[in-house]
Amino acid sequence: QYCANLIALKIVFRAIGENLWGKSSSILPTISQWSNEKMFDLLPAAPVLDSVPWDVSLEKRTTALFSRPRRVVWLYNTPDTSTFRYRVFNMVEALQADPEKRVGATWFSGDELDSIVPFVSELDVIIVARFCYGAALHRVIARALRFRIKIVFESDDLVFDIDYVRIVIESLGQNAEESRVWESWFAYIGRLNASLKLCDGGITTNEYLASRMKNTLSGKSVAVIPNFMNRQQQAYSEALLAAKQESGWHRRGDITIGYFSGSPTHNRDFCGSCAGNCPRPEETFRRPITGSGFSG
Repeated sequence: QYCANLIALKIVFRAIGENLWGKSSSILPTISQWSNEKMFDLLPAAPVLDSVPWDVSLEKRTTALFSRPRRVVWLYNTPDTSTFRYRVFNMVEALQADPEKRVGATWFSGDELDSIVPFVSELDVIIVARFCYGAALHRVIARALRFRIKIVFESDDLVFDIDYVRIVIESLGQNAEESRVWESWFAYIGRLNASLKLCDGGITTNEYLASRMKNTLSGKSVAVIPNFMNRQQQAYSEALLAAKQESGWHRRGDITIGYFSGSPTHNRDFCGSCAGNCPRPEETFRRPITGSGFSG
């Protein structure tokens, strides 16, 4: 089993300039959400949390950051269960779990940016995670450039190059005849592009995105770190696997196709016609769909 904290540590130390490990290997796939409809019986229920795990005060996060000799911060506008969960929170958690306590890590949201300006000079790396360019971000980056602090851009989607606006709109099934759709996407992607071009390098989730990001960065270094589960997610995954093994992989008897989509691209995908192509129509056929915009 791949140790999640080593993944995040590797990219941070690469950004700092200390190449401690060789080429990274593949890691466990991400499971963002489990459907309530199950093809297996006797599975354990998902853990219920009283609050989101990133509900931590600014004071506590700042204290954790300065408790270690090297310091890395992620900037993300508003914490959420999608990009933030995997590209920011899990990364920070992995670094904080390092038994050697080499790197202090935390995140700051959009309304907290001005609070970090005074200590930007004491940081080692700033990671701009899908953060649109604006006045507050400019103040942080300007100070970082003044003190030669490494700035890295992070994105898990091709939303940093305006040459792809048309493809994004078509892929999401949005109305290309409406001017406001174009204005919205050109503004969003254009601002991300402006943020990216101020950075010294990038991080993304796969080789294709890395090639596009590297091109936008005029050849600067871009590293690939696929999404990975944290310890709690891994523990639940292992519990599910153990329950299936103990039951002898006992099934409900019907056929289930789970369709997990991270964006509205599912509106244009093939799953809508799957039922008509089911090879065994005499069986009960269910299609739990989980992802952006719906669950069920």
